[in-house]
Amino acid sequence: MKQTIRDLYWKGFIARVALRWIPRLNLGDQVVFQGVVYRITQGVEKPFYDLSGPNGVRHVHQSHIRKVWSLGNLCGSFRHGWQFYMGYWFPIWRRTGIEPWMRRCRIWAR
Repeated sequence: MKQTIRDLYWKGFIARVALRWIPRLNLGDQVVFQGVVYRITQGVEKPFYDLSGPNGVRHVHQSHIRKVWSLGNLCGSFRHGWQFYMGYWFPIWRRTGIEPWMRRCRIWAR
């Protein structure tokens, strides 16, 4: 498939928005809870997360965990954001751009 200027614009836009996912907690991220490294396995009940690790599964408030700042974790967060926007929003934005109702959706990482 031939890349157009419009495609390149939206991919650049998506890369910029996906960068905002890096400091956030995302599924699959490694986090530290009580000095032990866990992986986030579920985050639907924010601000509570399910963590899986050497001490089993834990249901923990986000204030008790901190993200592990490793290259793999940072790349994983960016990749999750990239895949989310490319999979769901890129085809729409390429066709119609960002419409006003989309700005009110909860898709924008802050």
